[in-house]
Parts: sequence; structure tokens; C-alpha cells
Amino acid sequence: MKIKGILITFIFILLMGCEQPVEEETLFEDKAPSTLNQDPTEELDQKKIVYKWLSSELPVKLKFDHGYHKDHKDVLRDSYEIWNQAAGKQVLKFGGLTKNASFSKIEDYYNKDKWTFGIYINNQKTNMPANTLAVTQIIAQYSHSDNLSEHYEIVHADIIFNEYDFDFSVQQEPNTYDFQSVLLHELGHLLGIINHSDTKESVMFPKLSMEQVENSLYNKDINDIYNLYGRDVSQRSVKVPTRTPSELVTIIIELKSNGEEVKKIIHQL
Repeated sequence: MKIKGILITFIFILLMGCEQPVEEETLFEDKAPSTLNQDPTEELDQKKIVYKWLSSELPVKLKFDHGYHKDHKDVLRDSYEIWNQAAGKQVLKFGGLTKNASFSKIEDYYNKDKWTFGIYINNQKTNMPANTLAVTQIIAQYSHSDNLSEHYEIVHADIIFNEYDFDFSVQQEPNTYDFQSVLLHELGHLLGIINHSDTKESVMFPKLSMEQVENSLYNKDINDIYNLYGRDVSQRSVKVPTRTPSELVTIIIELKSNGEEVKKIIHQL
């Protein structure tokens, strides 16, 4: 009995010695941060969720600023057709001329005219940064439609050229930016190619110099747009839904004259 008691005591001491003292600070530092404190913009960007127009909304009828000349309209139609051919279907269509004047705030192109998707000149001072050649504004809604389990359906989009700070031309005039080169880039964003390309062999590369001409698509651009609209959507991989249905986001994508990429994503519940 005495030996048994000693053995039990020894086992108890051994077990007590195996327990490690836990410091409260260590637990706090290792704890995963609450998702409530995370920037939802960061999360959305990292997940690379698909943005696209619903099939029933195609072709997108884009109106053109009534202040543009006929030469600009011809380039516009040509640019539409370039993206249409790459997508394998008509995704863009000329929708006539806009009626409203330029707004002083970029967001007002949506807030004050939700039902017009347009391409605008902006020759007055606005809240657009001075070194920005053009801006594409997209309003997208979280959706499960079109056989995609998780994506954002684009419900509104505008392109605004900054003619207050820069000159654009269709005839490749000296000291101007080529209108079609900028337009093709912005149309890519409007169709759902949200991210700028990191390769120069793409119209979505964010750096464009004066008098530089990029009036055709590269293989990467063709593949990107075809993957959005040309393939059978039922063949795409399925993602697990993580967001609230009908959640809206506003995406502001700025093309800077210095090649800097600026993309702002604002959540609206």
C-alpha cells in the first residue's frame, strides 16, 4: 500500500509538471483579429470576385457625351466593335447621346442619373484628382444570377474623361493623349476587367504616354474578356457564398498620367 501511494503521488507530480503556465498576453497576441475590424475593401479585392454585366443586360447601351465631335463618335463605335469581337458576342452598343451636362462630382453621374450609362467629357473642375486622365465608375450588386454562385453584377457604369487638365485627340496631334487608347482601356474596366494589368502587352496596362497609341487588344485582353462573356458560364468554378445578397459596391478606377494604379471600393448596404 505504501508503494502504491508513492506511485500515485509520483504520477500526480509528473502530470502537474506537464502543464505549461499560459500568459494572458500570449493568448491575446495569437488571437485572430475580428473580421469586424478588417477593411471590407481589402477582403473584396483579395478574393478577386467576378464582376460582370448580366446576360440579359447585354449589349450594354452606352451613351456618348453630346459635346463630342463626329470623329470621336466614329472612334467610339470602332472601339465597341473591338471589344465585341474579342468577347465573341455583342457586349457594347451605341445608345445615342447623353442629355445631361457634366457634373462637378464623379459620384453624381450615378446619383443624379442612374439609368444612363455614359461616356462623358469633363472640362470643369471636379473632385477628380488633377493627374487623372480618366475615371471609370462602376456600381455592382452582389448576386447569384447567371449560374455564378458568387459574383457582382454590374448595374451601372460611367467613363469620365478629364479634359479640364488634359488634351485628347483622335488624329494623334502633338502633346495630346490618344483618345481611343484611353477609351479602350476604360471600356475594359466598364465591362468588368477591374484590375489593371501588370504586363505592358495589354491595353489594361495603367501607363500611357502622350502621343502613345494602343488601338488594338493584346492576347491577354482577349482572354480576359472572353472568360467573362464568351465562355459558357455553367462551366465556371463554383465559389462558396460569403456575402449578403443585394449588397452594393461602388468601384472608382483612376487611370493616372504617371502610371499609378488607383482603385477605390466602397461598400453600400
